[in-house]
Amino acid sequence: MKKITNFKILIVVIIIVAMACSKSGDNIYFDTTWKLDRPKSGDVYVAGIVSLGSAGLEPAVAIWKNGLVQYLTDGTFHVDISGGVNSIFVSGNDVYVAGTIVKIKHGRWIRTATLWKNGIAQHFYDETNPNETYANSVFVVGNDVYVAGHEGRFARLWKNGVVQNLDLANSDGSWANSVFVYNGDVYVAGTKNIPGSGRHVATLWKNGVVQYLSYEENGFGANSVFVSDNDVYVAGRGDYATAGGWRFRTATIWKNGVAQNLNDGTNLHDADASSVFVSGNDVYVVGSRRNNDTWQQFARLWKNGIVQNLNLTNGESSVAHSVFVFDNDVYVAGTETRQEQDLRYEVATLWKNGVVEILPHGFEQGWQSRSITTRGTSVFVVK
Repeated sequence: MKKITNFKILIVVIIIVAMACSKSGDNIYFDTTWKLDRPKSGDVYVAGIVSLGSAGLEPAVAIWKNGLVQYLTDGTFHVDISGGVNSIFVSGNDVYVAGTIVKIKHGRWIRTATLWKNGIAQHFYDETNPNETYANSVFVVGNDVYVAGHEGRFARLWKNGVVQNLDLANSDGSWANSVFVYNGDVYVAGTKNIPGSGRHVATLWKNGVVQYLSYEENGFGANSVFVSDNDVYVAGRGDYATAGGWRFRTATIWKNGVAQNLNDGTNLHDADASSVFVSGNDVYVVGSRRNNDTWQQFARLWKNGIVQNLNLTNGESSVAHSVFVFDNDVYVAGTETRQEQDLRYEVATLWKNGVVEILPHGFEQGWQSRSITTRGTSVFVVK
């Protein structure tokens, strides 16, 4: 009797698993069951996006921990492939991810700033105000959780879920892209439109007080802020450089408000800086340079202003989004674009000291893996 009972139990388990795997009708689904164990020193986390293309599911927010994928959304509601997840931070035993999903509010689909803590979502949205909200960066100090983003066209900072306005509603618009807390001071980097000027410029807020970092016309912004030994570093895209009679947008690092243009020996191509990290006396910046003839982008790492190319596997272009330094190892999260015959797709990429690793999406078996798009947007290493 006992053997028969165990056999029946096994059959029931198999049926349940088969039913679960049949979600979406293609035996494919995003499993959001939390699988990650407690963080420990040296663990490498990457946040990003996975899209199955023709599987009938929406893209999913994902975390990779030491290469193991963990899904935060199940594909039943929309996540922007470009801005669905922007930042990851690990504090103690908790893993925080900031991004934006689409939810039904006031009878319509609205983009909603979202913070996941260990896979549990918290949405930042004012029910009395139908404006869309976006979460671009998360930073944790003790029990306080800071999220930078924007509501409609105006920069916002949420502290423990309570919103703080960084810009007034009568301005020409602003966006908060990065937050960093140092010695009790809260630094936010982003972009602000200058009223009446037609310009939007790289901007830094310190405890809500604004400082403009660039001064020329449209196309500029601050993407990342890092504070070390009371020095404030901001990475982004600064004022134009001029070469050969042409003007080009420049990847830029500001140290205490003083700009340094970054390039790879020429200013003949547009470039952007996405992330900055300071370790000791070394300043690391990642971003990309665009070939203005082919429009291809190539990931770049600058160490103390000296450019290093980030290798591709067999891709044709790449973008670096985030950099983190731990124990003298340099980690960069980004995306590599591949073209195979008539199929074009992206793969989430992690570079460690320049050596490239493609992050798995978990559907390698029994699925057309080449039709899957993945993107790596933020990296964090546990200290």
